[in-house]
Amino acid sequence: MKFQEIVLKWEKENMEIIEEIRNYKSTEYKTGFADGMEVVIQSLIAYLADECEDEVIFDK
Repeated sequence: MKFQEIVLKWEKENMEIIEEIRNYKSTEYKTGFADGMEVVIQSLIAYLADECEDEVIFDK
């Protein structure tokens, strides 16, 4: 499995968890936590795409 595939699989799994958090008896705290997780995940993906652009192609 390529690095890109691993990262994208990790992103997909975490985004599913975020949606579950938002949808299951969502409170303001849970929604804020989910929003924060999403920002962190997207920031990490952007960082990896930028830092690893010579080695790995991130194409969504």
